[in-house]
Amino acid sequence: MSENTPETENKEQGQVSLVPACLVVLMLLGVILSVFCAFGSWYINQNQPAIAARSIREQLIPWVEQSPLEPTDKSAIVDELQTLTGQIEAGQLDEGQLRRLRFRLQDNPALLWGFVQATLGSFEKSTELTSLEKEQAQKTADRLLSMVSDGKLTRSALEFILQSVTLAKSDRSGLVVKENPSTDDLRQFLKRGSEQADAANASTEPFDKSPSQVFMLMIDEALAPPAEQ
Repeated sequence: MSENTPETENKEQGQVSLVPACLVVLMLLGVILSVFCAFGSWYINQNQPAIAARSIREQLIPWVEQSPLEPTDKSAIVDELQTLTGQIEAGQLDEGQLRRLRFRLQDNPALLWGFVQATLGSFEKSTELTSLEKEQAQKTADRLLSMVSDGKLTRSALEFILQSVTLAKSDRSGLVVKENPSTDDLRQFLKRGSEQADAANASTEPFDKSPSQVFMLMIDEALAPPAEQ
């Protein structure tokens, strides 16, 4: 039977002593990581208004200005966004309002309404569609816009309706209007739009609000105090 030499015992003691040392290092790393994450979260929260204002000014407003929205709607929406930017920078919106505003701007079908307006223009120019189909297209657009106003139509649902009359940009940053949608493309838009409106039991009465007015109503709703339960 072999006996441990003093040299062997020293090696074993050295190996054992490394265990608590490693544990201490791991604990320190964990503390440092926690502090870093907490600081990052604090920094983001502290800068949330500045980040929101910059995103609206540098990303959303240029996007709206280049969108196919009709000029009057485009101008009204840009003015509203500039007003919002000023309110954010002045610290006039609280955390809850900023959170609801971010959601409303991210999922706002009214901002895509220029594609619907362009599609209606294609319906009017078509020589193959019947007058009844053209009339149905306008009525369907009114029904869909009323759904947007009531919060019953999401951005993704509208994008689905628009698939046949739009194309994705090459960089996948958004949509562009087809220059010459076919008759089948237009009928597909009408079919999908009608199905969405019927499924939601959308009103068939004429809708008297413009896309920009609907957009502003949605923003007002986001900034209003939450309803008491």
